[in-house]
Amino acid sequence: MIASGDLGNPLRERIDLVTKIHEEIDFSLKSGGATSSTIVRIRYLRDFFSFADSADYSLNIDTVLSVYVNWTDHLIHRFRTIKDLEQLSAYNYGITVGTLLDKIFERESPILLTTRLKFPRRKKGALSVAKDKQSLQKTFAFGYMLLDLMDGLSLDSLWGELPVRIPLRTGQELVEWSWLVSPLHLKPKPDTAQGRAQQKRREKARARFTVFFKIVDTFFFTRPVSPH
Repeated sequence: MIASGDLGNPLRERIDLVTKIHEEIDFSLKSGGATSSTIVRIRYLRDFFSFADSADYSLNIDTVLSVYVNWTDHLIHRFRTIKDLEQLSAYNYGITVGTLLDKIFERESPILLTTRLKFPRRKKGALSVAKDKQSLQKTFAFGYMLLDLMDGLSLDSLWGELPVRIPLRTGQELVEWSWLVSPLHLKPKPDTAQGRAQQKRREKARARFTVFFKIVDTFFFTRPVSPH
């Protein structure tokens, strides 16, 4: 189609711009960029170039940034007045092409910030406000529970007899057996050779656990010595 001239005469003033765009997209693909993302970028670029053609703008390496700003105004007009485009879609168009131009021109700040195109604000309805209040209540409840844990985990409780009992301000009590099974939940083993062997292994494991903490308590913590 190009060789036969079906697309019309080439716009030579765009060669430098198109070359840089191609180099950036090609570099992105070779660097591991997704093909699907590249297809989206090209689709948004085509909309940008179509706008320049329809508005009879001269689009080249020197004018592309100013044309871009005018294009974002056109996107705003589309979702505010024509209403053939959602605000989020318009923002995606603008940020996709804008990011590409930022890389081509090695801009220190995004060109999108020079436009009036903004990310749509989230509208809070009655349901959203109620959810926020529920979330805040859960956050406070979680914070109070953490305070109760801190208050309840004293040295005496940590190195004392199991279980560790932590009273909560809700009136409940947190009971921890430090990875051991509570005696209330231990199922009696059958009075067989295998059952008695399992019971002995269980008792040895609990005994080793107790001895371990006694050793830690003796060699790693200094206890105040009572005067004689």
